[in-house]
Amino acid sequence: MDSLRFVINENKFITNILGVNVGTILVYSEEPEDINSYDFENLISECKKLYFDLISIRINAEHIDLVIKFQRLGFVVMENLITFRGFLHKSKDYSLPSIIRKANAEDETALRNLAGSAFSFDRFHRDPKISSALANKIKSEWVANALHGRCESVFV
Repeated sequence: MDSLRFVINENKFITNILGVNVGTILVYSEEPEDINSYDFENLISECKKLYFDLISIRINAEHIDLVIKFQRLGFVVMENLITFRGFLHKSKDYSLPSIIRKANAEDETALRNLAGSAFSFDRFHRDPKISSALANKIKSEWVANALHGRCESVFV
């Protein structure tokens, strides 16, 4: 569904891992707080037509009203990400320490094992309908996907 306010996409990466139809809602509104109940009714109707078993949306924390509107529709907050926007050091040297390098093919097994066991507070591990084993697999596949071209570089 495309409208002035929302776009719904299938998340093929997660769909392939979970084996269920997974969608992602993107908000394209300059003023998300102006999204009205009609917009939400259309959005939910479109999601039902697409037979999604799981659907998620990322919302800027500044738009708490939008978060509340989605919660009223049955969405549940699974994770929060808070980023510090200041400088921790006065140094202007942004070079990486010499022990950090770009990952290569020989790093894949170790990185997959690490990614598959290091997370516990992400949206997949927090979702009671997704087993820990599947959540771990998502993270393992996520890092492999990054190594195989999703990202320009992966550092270790």
